[in-house]
Amino acid sequence: MGVLRPRVSAIAAGIAEHGDALSAWLSCDRSQDPADMQSFKDAYRGEWDSLRDHAENYAEEVGMYAATEKSGFSYGTVDIDAPTRDLDIDIDIELYPAKSDHSTIHVFDPTV
Repeated sequence: MGVLRPRVSAIAAGIAEHGDALSAWLSCDRSQDPADMQSFKDAYRGEWDSLRDHAENYAEEVGMYAATEKSGFSYGTVDIDAPTRDLDIDIDIELYPAKSDHSTIHVFDPTV
């Protein structure tokens, strides 16, 4: 019982600070140390309502929309379905469903 107490305390403190994101991280990878908040913070990429929303955010961050605008072609668009598919099969991210009123996803980078 004494061995579990520090783990349970660390989990409670982490959930109090980070909410569902930490809970999702720990529930999908029980080997994580709940006291190691730096690993959680390094891996956590954010929460989105859908994988498509995450792909749109990613496209904005890497400049896909800006590059399309800069090209000057009035018919140029970003096919957001392509990066959405790529993110869905990408082995460098993990998607965890959140326990919330609406279905959200938490995105973690397991390579960090």
